[in-house]
Amino acid sequence: MNRTFTLARKNKVFNLLLLLFLVCVLQAGKVMAQSPSITAVIKPLTGWYKAGDVLSFTVRFSEPVIVNTVFGVPYIDLLIGTQMRRVSYAGGSSTTDLTFTYAIAPGDQDEDGVTLGAQLELNGGAIWDVDGNNAAVALVNQNSSVVLVDAAPPSVATVTVPAPGYYKTGDNLDFKVQFDENIVSNIVTGQEAYIEVIIGAAVVRAVVAFHTINTLIFRYTVVASDKDEDGIMVGSTIVLNGATITDAAGNAAQLSLKNVGSTSGVFISEPPTVSIGGAVKLNIPWTAAITFSQTVTGFDISDLNGNNATFSNFQTSDNITFTVLVTPVADGNVSIEVPARVAFNAAGLGNTQIMLSYYYDATPPVITSVNVPPDGTYKAGDVLSFTVHFSEPVSLFRTPSRITLPVIIGTTQVDAHYVSGANTNAVTFSYTVQNGQRDLNGIALGTDLLLNGDAFTDATGNTVLTALNNVASTTRVLVNTATPGINITTGAPALVNAPFTVLLTFTEAVTGLDVTELSVSNGVASNLQTTDNISYTALITPARDGAVAISLPAGVVVNSAGISNTTSNTLTLTYDGTPPVITTPGQHLITANNVLTPNGDGKNDKWVVKNIEQYPDNEVKIFDRAGRLVYSHRNYNNDWDGKVNGNPLAEGTYYYIIIFNKGENKASGYIAIILKAN
Repeated sequence: MNRTFTLARKNKVFNLLLLLFLVCVLQAGKVMAQSPSITAVIKPLTGWYKAGDVLSFTVRFSEPVIVNTVFGVPYIDLLIGTQMRRVSYAGGSSTTDLTFTYAIAPGDQDEDGVTLGAQLELNGGAIWDVDGNNAAVALVNQNSSVVLVDAAPPSVATVTVPAPGYYKTGDNLDFKVQFDENIVSNIVTGQEAYIEVIIGAAVVRAVVAFHTINTLIFRYTVVASDKDEDGIMVGSTIVLNGATITDAAGNAAQLSLKNVGSTSGVFISEPPTVSIGGAVKLNIPWTAAITFSQTVTGFDISDLNGNNATFSNFQTSDNITFTVLVTPVADGNVSIEVPARVAFNAAGLGNTQIMLSYYYDATPPVITSVNVPPDGTYKAGDVLSFTVHFSEPVSLFRTPSRITLPVIIGTTQVDAHYVSGANTNAVTFSYTVQNGQRDLNGIALGTDLLLNGDAFTDATGNTVLTALNNVASTTRVLVNTATPGINITTGAPALVNAPFTVLLTFTEAVTGLDVTELSVSNGVASNLQTTDNISYTALITPARDGAVAISLPAGVVVNSAGISNTTSNTLTLTYDGTPPVITTPGQHLITANNVLTPNGDGKNDKWVVKNIEQYPDNEVKIFDRAGRLVYSHRNYNNDWDGKVNGNPLAEGTYYYIIIFNKGENKASGYIAIILKAN
């Protein structure tokens, strides 16, 4: 056991000596080896860098190095402007390239290029190679990149507004926005960016029109609806609306508008427009109101142009609305014109032109003619229609109209009422005939239309003159609502022995009467005659001895209004046509025919006296109703055909006397000559 212990002790001593030997050998190698050195420093690319950007620097060694950061992190001094910043070790241990970085902070600014310190600061850390040789820290061979730092965003320095004055449609309002540093032209993308401009109550957009290295020009073009008499205003900021505005370093611009010039004297004004209004009177003088869209100066009555009118009483209280009395000269077209550029606003802009035209008519309509109903007779229920023609179209004052046309029927005035024709020059009135009305001499019209508190007016408001001029004739426009009556009479005695005449007397003229319409019992009627359609005569030829009754039924004739007659009375006579018989002893009886109808039918064509041949010394005399001798013949032999000198006697009743037996005997009686008897 002791031997084993002694051997172990010997082994430990040997190992310790061997370790010391190796350390000495290694230490000697260090002294003899070369330390790593910096061969190059690579800076970021030349350009602008802004806040938040990371500047990365590469330090390249002659051989791979190991970075020990246990007791501190190496860094490089970086001068930005006047401020010293640290670029701290970020990585690369065990390689030849060590990376150092710095994040640009707000406020950093260096427009000439940043500067690195002369050497790398170990800051308690260590950098050596694999052999433990400490690296050299001199920052040599820096590349030529120029690193510019701009961590301050551009901001608006001033805003120059349009010059004071009046601007009109088509004028440009330019707003010059100048920044406190340069902005690169290709940084402004698109034309969407704008600033707001308040014109009156409207908010419009002035958009980027062009720019310089540090200035943006925003432009708005005035349109017709823009108006601002108090001075426009500008919004407080630039609205990007999808665009970007940056400096060269990419810092987004601050958009607040600062140091904006005064716009209180920047006015938007249009040429004054003008209108002509007022209650235009088409038939009398009236007051026109000439109204401008804004206050004007220089306008007076002499500036007005007029046709067929004079102007007077020109007034204004506000230099916006002017009134003038317009007095037309004569019927016809009237015009009022305000020429262009006779009135001026505060901007010196002249007004636009306007003209008002209308037709002046102070002449009232007159009635030029009146059409009446067609000639004829009108009965109850028929409508009498009248058309009143005016010199121009007329309109109703109220509906329904109260205006009437006076119509005189007989001795009574009635009213024809308005039917149609408003807004034309032909107005219709009508009246319906009533029972009991009658005028067989022709109706008449009054002298004037009756307005009854109403009126007809023309387009300009003139009330019509009511005199009824050129009324068509109404003498044949008759009214008859009565039923025709009839009375049958005769001048014959109650006892007749021959045909006789009856008189049919109507209460008024009638038509349509035919002899066959007469109702005759025990006889026939013929030879119907009239001269006035009121009194008719007819020949009644009894058929045989006995009563003869004559009447006219209802509904046979009509008067001028088409109204049928009533039933007539019945006229009754007694007929005794048997001739007397001569009873002289020893002599023949003589009997004379009482009817002669010389129409060639072989019946009663000759007047026959029975047994006249027994008395050849006879003498025959025929008298008419007036007692005049119309025929005389001796030795009559039944050969007379009702003619005298070859001409037929008129149809009617005649009286005969026959003298025979040497004048000792005489026979007499009546004979009826009927020319058309069947």
